[in-house]
Amino acid sequence: MVAEGVKLDEVTYTALISGLSKEARASDAERTLHEMTRAGFVPDKATCTMVIDAFCRKGEVKRGFKLLKEMQNNGHTPEVVTYNVIMNGLCKIGQMKNADMLLNAMLNIGVKPDDITYNILLDGQCKHGQVKDVDELRGEKGMVSDFATYSSLISEVVKKQKNHQNK
Repeated sequence: MVAEGVKLDEVTYTALISGLSKEARASDAERTLHEMTRAGFVPDKATCTMVIDAFCRKGEVKRGFKLLKEMQNNGHTPEVVTYNVIMNGLCKIGQMKNADMLLNAMLNIGVKPDDITYNILLDGQCKHGQVKDVDELRGEKGMVSDFATYSSLISEVVKKQKNHQNK
């Protein structure tokens, strides 16, 4: 479109980035994000988070962190949603220590984790055999149990039973 002389506005850039991110075309979404900036538009937090999510869903969490830093350098203070996206990416690739460090970093800078944050951590801990940490999440960190919490716990119990029966 740009090559054909069509000028894009902020809404068009955001729509393109959204579509590319949903299709897991993270590199294309990042390129479009940078084009948007060069065109004089400042992407909002939600737009940046879409691209971070696209990278994290592909397991490219380092690229997600890089965009988080760019976002901060551009004057945006990331919110819990952005941190949840990165935390989910870390948990999916088994980097539970880094996910815990991210949680502590959030707390240190005043970003309050929500139930989604805790359920992401819980699910990651269950999938990577660290269920012992659940009590810490529920007690010390103030997690409130909900359907997603119990679903993760039940899945872990069933998995352990199957593993025990197969031995």
